[in-house]
Amino acid sequence: MDFGGTFGEYNSYQTRTTVFDGEPPDRFPTIHVIVVEALEAGLHAAAPGMTARELDGVVRNVIDGAGYGEQFVTGTGHGIGLRAHEPPSIDQHDDTTLEAGMAFTIEPGIYLEGAFGVRLETVVLLGEDGAGAINKSTHDWRAC
Repeated sequence: MDFGGTFGEYNSYQTRTTVFDGEPPDRFPTIHVIVVEALEAGLHAAAPGMTARELDGVVRNVIDGAGYGEQFVTGTGHGIGLRAHEPPSIDQHDDTTLEAGMAFTIEPGIYLEGAFGVRLETVVLLGEDGAGAINKSTHDWRAC
């Protein structure tokens, strides 16, 4: 589920993954944990002075290390503010230096073609001491 809202002129987003028809596929719980770990690694690593590319690398390394690098087919995130998608792109190609006061998403995902995908998206605000999540909903999943 990918959804958001606005507050005044500012946009917000979040993505959460759940299961709607019984029990999840066998690999789903394991892959969900990997995506949570990747998101948390990005959240803990984000700091003023690093580049968007470096932050993408931190998140991507978790997924690569788990053996699913080829199934992480998107960037790690994007800036958010007056528009829902704005610079910087948190991906392998953006050398923008991250600065305190920037808001952006961290949204790793693993997509198994023909089976399922897991993505979690959280908006963070970068402060002098690192990033803080703006979204407060849990990253857990449950079968519905």
